[in-house]
Amino acid sequence: MTQNSAVTWGYRDLPENPSVPFRRIADQIDFFDKRSKQNQTRYKRFKFITLSFSVLITVSGTLPLHSWVVPMLGATIVVVEGVVQLNSMVQNWLSYRNTCESLKHEKYLCLSKAGPYKNDPEPERLLAERTEEILGKDRSSWLSTQQENQRKLETKSAPSA
Repeated sequence: MTQNSAVTWGYRDLPENPSVPFRRIADQIDFFDKRSKQNQTRYKRFKFITLSFSVLITVSGTLPLHSWVVPMLGATIVVVEGVVQLNSMVQNWLSYRNTCESLKHEKYLCLSKAGPYKNDPEPERLLAERTEEILGKDRSSWLSTQQENQRKLETKSAPSA
């Protein structure tokens, strides 16, 4: 199981000594759950910074500030938004959450012997196959997103004619 005594999402409701397919899906559920939460937290923090600095820019017109303060706040907003876009935080958050929930769904179908596991003589074999299918789709989606981000960067950085 996990290093600490807390039962993680992946290992919740599993037998004491889970088989290889159950350990695999449990580890992947935990991985995708953690990554989803990380991206959600980072995205919300960066958005809070953007919103806060936007308000400061608006309010700064009524305050006696140095002439460099407003441009610096604006530049910070641009950098923060660039980091959010460059790291695909929203897309990663949603993609990781979707994969995590798909894996949980599959785990509980197998545990309750429902859906495709209902009459299967080897439900753990089927679980392994379906888990790898879900993970394969996630890898394809991730690769596609990375390639799209790279194309966007190359388009933006290309000199205009």
